[in-house]
Amino acid sequence: MKLYQLCTLIGLLSPPCIASCIVDPNSTKDLFHIVTSQDLIPLVKHNGRLQLATLVDGAHKGDSPLFYFQKPAEGPKNIYDLVLADEDLAKPQFVAKTNDGSLILSDASTGPWSQNVDGVHILTSIFTVDCHGNIGVANGSMNLSLTAGSSASENDLIVFNFNTDTLHHALRTRSSRMLTKRDEAYRCPSGFCAMTKRDARPISWNGCGSAPWQFKFVPDFDFSDCCDQHDICYDDCNSPSVSYCNNNFHDCMMGKCDQKYPKPLTPVKAGLRAACKELARVYTDVVSGPYGAKYFTEYGMERCTCYPHPDPCPKT
Repeated sequence: MKLYQLCTLIGLLSPPCIASCIVDPNSTKDLFHIVTSQDLIPLVKHNGRLQLATLVDGAHKGDSPLFYFQKPAEGPKNIYDLVLADEDLAKPQFVAKTNDGSLILSDASTGPWSQNVDGVHILTSIFTVDCHGNIGVANGSMNLSLTAGSSASENDLIVFNFNTDTLHHALRTRSSRMLTKRDEAYRCPSGFCAMTKRDARPISWNGCGSAPWQFKFVPDFDFSDCCDQHDICYDDCNSPSVSYCNNNFHDCMMGKCDQKYPKPLTPVKAGLRAACKELARVYTDVVSGPYGAKYFTEYGMERCTCYPHPDPCPKT
């Protein structure tokens, strides 16, 4: 996939991710929301439990509480408590995992040992977090992803800040390392048209692939169809220029965001729509730099040949 190749190459040129960790678990001043990794749906506080906003009637993005990590007095290295950051509370509330996988709030840390509270076994000092913001649960020698419950719709949970400036900075800082200018490349020089070589390899595509340069929290927002079309455009000899493909890619992703989050928007979905469109702009930046032009030219040389043609080029 062209986008995959671009991101892989760019990832090799980017600074190590450790320099830009999402959160410092050793600082109680690092506050964050907890959201799903795929669509950034936040956890909200409801009846003493933490549930996805989409499962709670009338949930608002503002209902999503802030949290911080705290090192328990006793416990293994890199294992933390998750604490609710609410100044109105008389004492801190700790996120506890029950034996059925639910997330509830507890008035005290259990440490690394399970405790029975009102007939329910709970545990608080089990949480981990990596540089990308992925929250895990320590289980013996294993580290499992933290998920929102045990239903079929469960999703890995990550740390995130809904502040749009934070989102913009996180995505743009990463993309700015790869983009110095927008480069143009044409399939053929002026006065020439392209046709497919007789022995050309078939047009290929494979979705958006994986992008090592990305922070793990960035979802793909169902952009796979757009990535496929972008792949095809880079291979298609009828595509006149790299900007033609990239502009179509941008418009396709923006359309996906509008389709996924149509108006009227709830506050939560408004935030998700904004994040979706911001990521579309970042993906456009990725393919609009020198490496996009490089691969567009490379695939054109593989599959196409140019011939003199004074009039507008016919479709081949």
